Amino acid sequence: MQRIEIHSRRGSLALGVVGVVDAVCAIATLFIYVVNSWGAASPVDRLLQFSLIVSAAGGLYLLAVGLENLGVRREFRPRRASPATSS
Repeated sequence: MQRIEIHSRRGSLALGVVGVVDAVCAIATLFIYVVNSWGAASPVDRLLQFSLIVSAAGGLYLLAVGLENLGVRREFRPRRASPATSS
């Protein structure tokens, strides 16, 4: 991921909050849009739905950049049992 320089913790936190708000709003709007146009969606509707998906992805990207600038590390490794408890 390309590093975006933000020189304050408040700025990085604000970027993460904006990313969360953007992603949540885009997903909620997409859900409402799909429910209201179910079965009668034109190509323009599909294009608008796709743009909402891209907007949600952009919000998640902003969140990821904010977390990276704050120094939050992502560790997805499962915890191992200690040798003493595994016998």
